[in-house]
Amino acid sequence: MHIEKTNLEERPMKIIEATQRNKKHTQTVRFTIGGEHFEARYHKKDSGSVELFHAGQLIGKANQADNPKTVTVYSGEDTLNLKFWCNITPGRLPFLPGGASGMGLEVNDRPVQHTVADPGVQINQGKTALYILVGLLLFKSVYVFAQNMLQEQGLLVSLIAVGIYLVPLAIVLTCIFTFDSVSSFALWAGMVISIIEVIDYSVGLVASILNHEFRFSFMLLFWIWLRISMLHLLYNSLHWLRKRRDGI
Repeated sequence: MHIEKTNLEERPMKIIEATQRNKKHTQTVRFTIGGEHFEARYHKKDSGSVELFHAGQLIGKANQADNPKTVTVYSGEDTLNLKFWCNITPGRLPFLPGGASGMGLEVNDRPVQHTVADPGVQINQGKTALYILVGLLLFKSVYVFAQNMLQEQGLLVSLIAVGIYLVPLAIVLTCIFTFDSVSSFALWAGMVISIIEVIDYSVGLVASILNHEFRFSFMLLFWIWLRISMLHLLYNSLHWLRKRRDGI
């Protein structure tokens, strides 16, 4: 499997390189360290579970309810402490998505690639959030255009109104295409746009409440929650990006 060398060179955390294979309900990660061959399997069904193998033999198992487990393997004079866990990330705040979910795996405090211990996996959640933000902005642009046309505002006025939202849409798209080289800028740009969106919808929410349009208010609350969720994911990715750069 191809390993992105550029990303690895940016990681002072000394990520343990691994290969992965994904099936419908199972993720398999294989790696070698100290001449010892390991395999970890993450079973996504039934709330998730992790199985850890050494030289083909099962040496440990964990599920979502377990705390991180540690097993020790001796390789000559070296001691390998493997910590593994099953993580369905709840998020730092209630009702908001957290970082990546899946299996976590570290060897002597070194993260294993393709697991949730790998900062790169967490950082990529920010890219996913940007894709979702593009969809939200695109939907908003189409909705605003349709509303203006239905109100017979005219094509020019409708296009100008849509243009206000096409600018941040273009910025987010640019951030997605250049994410690997300007990750920090992309995440910050996504966060700023999300904050502006939250403010925009909050103003609309206050106006709808004052006008007693409560059904519309509930819809606006949902859209605000979506923007805050994207903001939360982007912040989490930025947090992991800093950890990777600092080697923490």
